[in-house]
Amino acid sequence: MIEFLISADHPSLEGHFQGNPIVPGVTLLQEIKVRIEDEWPDLRITGIMRAKFIEVLKPNQTVHLVVSETNLGLKFTCHHQDTQIATGHFKISKRSLE
Repeated sequence: MIEFLISADHPSLEGHFQGNPIVPGVTLLQEIKVRIEDEWPDLRITGIMRAKFIEVLKPNQTVHLVVSETNLGLKFTCHHQDTQIATGHFKISKRSLE
């Protein structure tokens, strides 16, 4: 499991929504991508087959990311505490580490 949070001063949160900020889905997906590629440097995410946003994520909330490999790519699930935030499936390729 990988844990992370998106800080309240992240540039994508400005104006999204003033007085009640939420993390945009694209920002969450980018952070998931970065964390996966940091954890598994031999993998490269090449696309998104599916992404579903179930609940709102607020800034500074800890995200618990669980990733599993499937025959089609990588499946992910994100939770904050006991609440599922998002699920999805990435296409991947293997990097050649030369």
